Amino acid sequence: MREFSDILPHPEKLNRTAATGPNSLLEECLKQLTGSSVVILIDEYDAPLTHTLDEPELNKQIVSYLGAFFNTLKDYKDSCRFIFITGITRIAHVSLFSTFNNLNEITLDDDYSSLLGITESELHNYFDSYVENAASVLEMSKDEVYERLKLRYNGNRFSVHANESVYNPWSVLSFLSKPHNGFENYWYQSSAGTPTLLINYLKDAGHAKQFSELSESEELYVTISELKAKSEATHIPINLLLQQTGYYTLQYNSEADVLLAYPNEEVEESIFNLKRDLYNLKLTSKTNRCMLAIPEYVDAADIESLKTVFNKIIIESITPDSGIFNREVDIRNLIYISIPDSVIYKSRETVNAFGFADMQLVTSITFAKFVN
Repeated sequence: MREFSDILPHPEKLNRTAATGPNSLLEECLKQLTGSSVVILIDEYDAPLTHTLDEPELNKQIVSYLGAFFNTLKDYKDSCRFIFITGITRIAHVSLFSTFNNLNEITLDDDYSSLLGITESELHNYFDSYVENAASVLEMSKDEVYERLKLRYNGNRFSVHANESVYNPWSVLSFLSKPHNGFENYWYQSSAGTPTLLINYLKDAGHAKQFSELSESEELYVTISELKAKSEATHIPINLLLQQTGYYTLQYNSEADVLLAYPNEEVEESIFNLKRDLYNLKLTSKTNRCMLAIPEYVDAADIESLKTVFNKIIIESITPDSGIFNREVDIRNLIYISIPDSVIYKSRETVNAFGFADMQLVTSITFAKFVN
């Protein structure tokens, strides 16, 4: 608020004595803006709530404070030229959604669905020279880099009728700035895949069990009304929470139902990274070093050495009481995400001239296909 007061026409007239707290200080500031206006940006309005889920009394107080804050903004709406608010979820009992009668919620709006991502045309128009550089660094063709970028970082849809999917900007820019690191999982590394709301939610044993039992093969559908509904922060359905935190994206299916699915390889890997971190399952440095030899084993068709590395990954990742990797597809994905992209080119569930492959590893001279 001190910085806000610096832009006032007469900051010396600010009645700081009457301001008994941040909200009343905001009110005093807005009173002075006669004939002028401000733009107010509020990022993650729900952060104070999601950080205090395990402190009910404090959480209740914060709800009250937020309500008073939004009411102040409404009372002085003529002093606000524009207000832009972001958050992860629509939390019930916060007066944000009832206070403003002119609130334009754009969460699932088709007109804004590409606002927070890079479109296909934008990638080609503005970043083509960077893609060309990445192709040179990785000794790939430019078309191959574009194809890999699409598999890794595209697929995000923020409305059910979106005309096109968009790329994760952070991941694309991170890759293009350091192509020598390969197509890494920048989304999860940036902590975007571990928001406080989701982590606190999964601390509950019941919620963690629901999360561990999510099926990779079962299709998940929700109604449009469910997507738009407000929720208690501690009682959000797990499938909706994963959509709100970026793990699932929207795939239009019908007028009533929407299919939830992983947008791309990066996010699909992240769900397994989240499981491993949740249960503190880490590979030893010895196993990580063993994986560096995978290209050599592939070129030599050394199946036994590959099996040894794969078994090390499985043994170190699964405990006797673990139920989070209890399906064949889980084991395949566990092995897949454990192998760094910088070690070898890899892909899953592909069909080519050699047939269908559950997983394939490719070097400059060898194509290895793994089929159940």
